[in-house]
Amino acid sequence: MGIARTPSYYSEEQLRCYLLKIRFPGFSQGSALPGPTHDTLSKLMIGHLVTFPYENTDMHYTPMHLMRVAPADAYERQVVLGQGGWCCAQNTLCLGMLRALGYPAYAGAGRVNRFLGSEEDKPAEYKALCHMVLFVEPEGRGIHIVDVGFGGGGLTTPIELRDGVEVPGASGERVRLRRSPIPGAVRPAEDTWVLSTKRIDKDFWKNLYQFSETELTLMDMLALSYATCMMPGAGAFWFDVVAFLFKIVPGTESQEGGPEMYRIQLNGGKVTEDRKEGKTVIRVCKDEADRVKVLAEYFGLTVKPENIRWIEGRAAAMANPITLDPTKDNIIG
Repeated sequence: MGIARTPSYYSEEQLRCYLLKIRFPGFSQGSALPGPTHDTLSKLMIGHLVTFPYENTDMHYTPMHLMRVAPADAYERQVVLGQGGWCCAQNTLCLGMLRALGYPAYAGAGRVNRFLGSEEDKPAEYKALCHMVLFVEPEGRGIHIVDVGFGGGGLTTPIELRDGVEVPGASGERVRLRRSPIPGAVRPAEDTWVLSTKRIDKDFWKNLYQFSETELTLMDMLALSYATCMMPGAGAFWFDVVAFLFKIVPGTESQEGGPEMYRIQLNGGKVTEDRKEGKTVIRVCKDEADRVKVLAEYFGLTVKPENIRWIEGRAAAMANPITLDPTKDNIIG
């Protein structure tokens, strides 16, 4: 059964501003809107990923320590202010824009592998539901998975919801979708999946996250995001300020099958450039003020100097550094 079309919480004017913001190919203020096709979906994903950084700065540098993820907040922070957000904000924005373009689409929830950052082949161990993915049905095609809010790897192009499908990812990765039961579940489910990646220099697949086809409502999403912000130690976000941004390798913009992409990421106080040739640390933050400068320089994220005070005393503060276990939580989805 297909997905029913649902009105968007965004207006056509907001949709047009979004398409201009992500520099959708060939689109201008007076252009006709692109159709809800697979090609449009692929171009929109790339534009979104290279425009809006994945980040959790509001969780640490604001007095409420909350990420703003409701539709109006996601639009203002990303499209109007040019900032970023984590999975709930990124995919909430994307979902509304896809529905405004006429795509049948809905959201689902996922569990992230806590060994995501491991360089070794370790069995997956999943956290609580903490991630948001999108189910989208382009014209004339089956249901596809779209995710513009998974910073530590994952999809850069839509992937058909079919067992064993593979697509290229960033930094020389392959991305694969497989049916997979929920680990430890006492009642078998037939609608659960796992998204995995394989790096060009590795001989094993790493599970990124597991998800089901059950719909995640707007209230579900708000509660999921709130719990991640407020529950001490619930995940690595509690212990670190992170940012990820996808980049297009120059000269590959027009190549068949889509451009070649790589990532710039900040975690553990280090900026790393992650290309298919390997990972290179290009900057180490000296202190909290330097980290704020790095957020602006590499990711275009604005944190006012006076707001550094809100991270003081928190586990993520550089004044109170902790040693993150690279086999567990130092790189997030």
